[in-house]
Amino acid sequence: MNATPDNTLADPEQKQAMSLSRPALREYRTWGIDSCRWKGFEPRPDDIIVATYPKCGTTWMQQIVSSLIFQDATSRPLLDIAPFIGGRHFGDPEAIYATINEQKHRRFLKSHEPLDGIPIYDEIRYIHVARDGRDTAMSLHNQWINFNDQARQRFDRIGLSDPAIGRPFPAIPTEPAETFRFWLSRSEIPDQTDGAVGLSFFDPLLLKELVRIIEHERYPFSRRTRGLKEIRDPRDYWSA
Repeated sequence: MNATPDNTLADPEQKQAMSLSRPALREYRTWGIDSCRWKGFEPRPDDIIVATYPKCGTTWMQQIVSSLIFQDATSRPLLDIAPFIGGRHFGDPEAIYATINEQKHRRFLKSHEPLDGIPIYDEIRYIHVARDGRDTAMSLHNQWINFNDQARQRFDRIGLSDPAIGRPFPAIPTEPAETFRFWLSRSEIPDQTDGAVGLSFFDPLLLKELVRIIEHERYPFSRRTRGLKEIRDPRDYWSA
Protein backbone atom coordinates (compact mmCIF):
# COMPACT_ATOMS: atom_id res chain seq x y z
CA MET A 1 0.00 0.00 0.00
CA ASN A 2 1.02 3.61 -0.44
CA ALA A 3 2.70 4.74 2.79
CA THR A 4 2.60 8.42 1.87
CA PRO A 5 0.22 10.28 4.18
CA ASP A 6 -2.70 12.24 2.84
CA ASN A 7 -1.27 15.77 2.67
CA THR A 8 -3.81 17.25 0.29
CA LEU A 9 -4.61 20.20 2.55
CA ALA A 10 -2.15 19.73 5.37
CA ASP A 11 0.49 22.34 4.50
CA PRO A 12 0.57 24.56 7.63
CA GLU A 13 1.92 27.45 5.56
CA GLN A 14 -1.25 27.54 3.50
CA LYS A 15 -3.63 28.84 6.13
CA GLN A 16 -7.19 29.23 4.95
CA ALA A 17 -10.06 31.19 6.39
CA MET A 18 -12.12 28.94 8.64
CA SER A 19 -15.86 29.16 9.20
CA LEU A 20 -16.61 28.98 12.92
CA SER A 21 -20.10 27.51 13.05
CA ARG A 22 -20.21 28.17 16.77
CA PRO A 23 -17.71 28.54 19.63
CA ALA A 24 -17.70 26.29 22.67
CA LEU A 25 -20.90 26.95 24.61
CA ARG A 26 -19.96 25.48 27.96
CA GLU A 27 -16.88 24.89 30.06
CA TYR A 28 -16.18 21.37 31.28
CA ARG A 29 -13.60 20.75 33.98
CA THR A 30 -13.18 17.42 35.70
CA TRP A 31 -10.25 15.43 37.03
CA GLY A 32 -9.66 14.19 33.49
CA ILE A 33 -10.63 16.98 31.11
CA ASP A 34 -10.49 20.76 30.85
CA SER A 35 -12.27 22.16 27.81
CA CYS A 36 -10.50 25.51 28.32
CA ARG A 37 -7.40 23.89 26.85
CA TRP A 38 -9.02 24.23 23.40
CA LYS A 39 -8.77 28.03 23.52
CA GLY A 40 -5.37 27.98 21.79
CA PHE A 41 -6.51 25.69 18.98
CA GLU A 42 -5.60 26.89 15.47
CA PRO A 43 -7.68 24.80 13.06
CA ARG A 44 -6.83 23.66 9.58
CA PRO A 45 -9.56 23.02 7.01
CA ASP A 46 -8.76 19.31 6.74
CA ASP A 47 -8.54 18.58 10.48
CA ILE A 48 -10.29 15.52 11.87
CA ILE A 49 -11.45 15.37 15.47
CA VAL A 50 -12.33 11.98 16.95
CA ALA A 51 -14.85 13.16 19.54
CA THR A 52 -16.04 10.26 21.65
CA TYR A 53 -17.10 9.55 25.19
CA PRO A 54 -14.39 7.69 27.17
CA LYS A 55 -14.30 3.90 26.78
CA CYS A 56 -16.39 4.00 23.62
CA GLY A 57 -13.80 3.04 21.02
CA THR A 58 -11.69 6.18 20.81
CA THR A 59 -8.34 4.46 20.30
CA TRP A 60 -9.91 1.97 17.91
CA MET A 61 -11.30 4.80 15.78
CA GLN A 62 -8.03 6.74 15.95
CA GLN A 63 -6.16 3.73 14.59
CA ILE A 64 -8.65 3.44 11.72
CA VAL A 65 -8.20 7.13 10.91
CA SER A 66 -4.42 6.76 11.16
CA SER A 67 -4.48 3.85 8.70
CA LEU A 68 -6.54 5.88 6.24
CA ILE A 69 -4.32 8.94 6.48
CA PHE A 70 -1.00 7.12 6.27
CA GLN A 71 -2.33 4.38 3.97
CA ASP A 72 -0.93 1.51 6.01
CA ALA A 73 -1.79 -0.54 9.10
CA THR A 74 1.21 0.50 11.18
CA SER A 75 0.49 0.97 14.88
CA ARG A 76 1.68 4.47 15.72
CA PRO A 77 2.02 6.30 19.07
CA LEU A 78 -1.41 7.90 18.94
CA LEU A 79 -0.93 10.14 21.95
CA ASP A 80 2.00 11.74 20.13
CA ILE A 81 0.54 12.16 16.65
CA ALA A 82 -3.14 12.55 17.63
CA PRO A 83 -2.97 14.22 21.05
CA PHE A 84 -5.73 14.62 23.59
CA ILE A 85 -5.90 18.41 23.81
CA GLY A 86 -8.40 18.53 26.67
CA GLY A 87 -6.70 15.80 28.68
CA ARG A 88 -5.39 17.36 31.86
CA HIS A 89 -2.80 14.65 32.48
CA PHE A 90 -1.33 14.59 28.97
CA GLY A 91 1.06 17.50 29.15
CA ASP A 92 1.00 21.27 28.86
CA PRO A 93 -1.41 22.49 26.16
CA GLU A 94 1.20 24.86 24.74
CA ALA A 95 3.53 21.91 24.16
CA ILE A 96 0.69 20.00 22.48
CA TYR A 97 -0.06 22.93 20.18
CA ALA A 98 3.62 23.28 19.30
CA THR A 99 3.61 19.62 18.26
CA ILE A 100 0.46 19.63 16.15
CA ASN A 101 1.26 22.98 14.51
CA GLU A 102 4.45 21.41 13.13
CA GLN A 103 2.70 18.35 11.73
CA LYS A 104 2.85 18.03 7.94
CA HIS A 105 0.34 15.22 7.58
CA ARG A 106 -3.41 15.63 7.82
CA ARG A 107 -4.07 16.12 11.51
CA PHE A 108 -6.43 14.02 13.60
CA LEU A 109 -7.05 14.94 17.21
CA LYS A 110 -8.78 13.41 20.20
CA SER A 111 -11.59 14.85 22.30
CA HIS A 112 -13.62 13.48 25.20
CA GLU A 113 -15.49 16.74 25.75
CA PRO A 114 -19.19 16.93 24.95
CA LEU A 115 -20.05 18.62 21.66
CA ASP A 116 -20.98 21.91 23.31
CA GLY A 117 -17.57 22.06 25.00
CA ILE A 118 -15.46 22.38 21.83
CA PRO A 119 -15.56 24.82 18.89
CA ILE A 120 -17.35 23.65 15.77
CA TYR A 121 -15.95 24.57 12.36
CA ASP A 122 -17.72 23.88 9.07
CA GLU A 123 -14.56 22.54 7.42
CA ILE A 124 -13.48 20.15 10.17
CA ARG A 125 -14.64 16.54 10.17
CA TYR A 126 -15.91 15.29 13.53
CA ILE A 127 -16.16 11.54 14.15
CA HIS A 128 -18.31 10.27 17.00
CA VAL A 129 -18.55 6.70 18.26
CA ALA A 130 -21.47 5.62 20.45
CA ARG A 131 -21.68 2.64 22.78
CA ASP A 132 -24.33 1.12 25.05
CA GLY A 133 -24.14 3.09 28.30
CA ARG A 134 -24.15 -0.06 30.44
CA ASP A 135 -21.10 -1.42 28.67
CA THR A 136 -19.42 1.97 28.95
CA ALA A 137 -20.09 2.05 32.69
CA MET A 138 -18.54 -1.39 33.13
CA SER A 139 -15.41 -0.33 31.24
CA LEU A 140 -15.17 2.82 33.33
CA HIS A 141 -15.59 0.73 36.47
CA ASN A 142 -12.71 -1.53 35.46
CA GLN A 143 -10.53 1.47 34.68
CA TRP A 144 -11.29 3.41 37.85
CA ILE A 145 -10.91 0.57 40.35
CA ASN A 146 -7.58 -0.41 38.78
CA PHE A 147 -5.98 3.02 39.11
CA ASN A 148 -2.62 2.62 40.80
CA ASP A 149 -1.51 4.93 43.60
CA GLN A 150 0.43 7.15 41.21
CA ALA A 151 -2.59 7.71 38.96
CA ARG A 152 -4.92 8.40 41.87
CA GLN A 153 -2.45 10.85 43.40
CA ARG A 154 -2.17 12.65 40.07
CA PHE A 155 -5.95 13.04 39.83
CA ASP A 156 -6.09 14.10 43.48
CA ARG A 157 -3.61 16.91 42.74
CA ILE A 158 -5.61 18.02 39.72
CA GLY A 159 -8.86 18.18 41.68
CA LEU A 160 -7.41 19.91 44.71
CA SER A 161 -5.57 22.54 42.64
CA ASP A 162 -8.62 23.48 40.55
CA PRO A 163 -11.14 25.76 42.32
CA ALA A 164 -13.85 24.45 40.00
CA ILE A 165 -13.43 21.00 41.58
CA GLY A 166 -11.74 21.60 44.93
CA ARG A 167 -11.56 18.00 46.08
CA PRO A 168 -9.62 14.79 45.49
CA PHE A 169 -10.71 12.05 43.12
CA PRO A 170 -13.79 10.37 44.60
CA ALA A 171 -13.89 6.84 45.98
CA ILE A 172 -15.28 4.42 43.38
CA PRO A 173 -17.74 1.69 44.48
CA THR A 174 -16.33 -1.81 44.28
CA GLU A 175 -19.57 -3.31 42.91
CA PRO A 176 -20.25 -2.68 39.20
CA ALA A 177 -23.97 -2.01 39.76
CA GLU A 178 -23.17 0.66 42.33
CA THR A 179 -20.68 2.24 39.95
CA PHE A 180 -23.43 2.35 37.32
CA ARG A 181 -25.75 4.28 39.65
CA PHE A 182 -22.85 6.46 40.76
CA TRP A 183 -21.98 7.24 37.14
CA LEU A 184 -25.57 8.03 36.18
CA SER A 185 -26.70 10.19 39.00
CA ARG A 186 -24.09 11.65 41.34
CA SER A 187 -22.12 14.79 40.78
CA GLU A 188 -18.80 15.24 42.52
CA ILE A 189 -18.15 18.69 41.04
CA PRO A 190 -20.03 21.87 42.06
CA ASP A 191 -22.50 23.14 39.45
CA GLN A 192 -22.11 20.01 37.30
CA THR A 193 -24.99 17.62 37.84
CA ASP A 194 -24.55 15.30 34.88
CA GLY A 195 -23.15 12.33 36.77
CA ALA A 196 -19.99 11.64 38.65
CA VAL A 197 -16.39 11.77 37.51
CA GLY A 198 -16.90 10.87 33.87
CA LEU A 199 -20.03 13.02 33.35
CA SER A 200 -22.58 10.54 32.05
CA PHE A 201 -24.90 13.14 30.42
CA PHE A 202 -27.91 10.87 30.67
CA ASP A 203 -31.12 12.82 30.15
CA PRO A 204 -33.70 12.00 32.86
CA LEU A 205 -36.23 10.89 30.23
CA LEU A 206 -33.67 8.65 28.59
CA LEU A 207 -32.76 7.29 32.00
CA LYS A 208 -36.42 6.46 32.62
CA GLU A 209 -36.50 4.54 29.34
CA LEU A 210 -33.26 2.76 30.25
CA VAL A 211 -34.84 1.68 33.55
CA ARG A 212 -37.89 0.38 31.68
CA ILE A 213 -35.68 -1.62 29.34
CA ILE A 214 -33.76 -3.06 32.28
CA GLU A 215 -36.92 -4.00 34.20
CA HIS A 216 -38.48 -5.76 31.21
CA GLU A 217 -35.20 -7.57 30.44
CA ARG A 218 -35.20 -6.69 26.77
CA TYR A 219 -31.47 -7.28 26.80
CA PRO A 220 -29.57 -10.25 28.24
CA PHE A 221 -27.53 -9.59 31.37
CA SER A 222 -24.26 -11.13 32.37
CA ARG A 223 -23.59 -12.07 35.98
CA ARG A 224 -21.67 -8.83 36.55
CA THR A 225 -24.39 -6.53 35.21
CA ARG A 226 -27.42 -8.35 36.60
CA GLY A 227 -27.47 -5.95 39.55
CA LEU A 228 -28.41 -3.10 37.21
CA LYS A 229 -31.95 -4.49 37.10
CA GLU A 230 -32.40 -3.45 40.71
CA ILE A 231 -32.97 0.16 39.62
CA ARG A 232 -36.68 0.90 39.97
CA ASP A 233 -37.30 4.64 39.78
CA PRO A 234 -34.88 7.05 38.11
CA ARG A 235 -35.91 9.74 40.59
CA ASP A 236 -34.16 7.70 43.26
CA TYR A 237 -30.86 8.21 41.47
CA TRP A 238 -31.29 11.55 39.75
CA SER A 239 -31.03 14.83 41.60
CA ALA A 240 -33.69 17.33 40.61
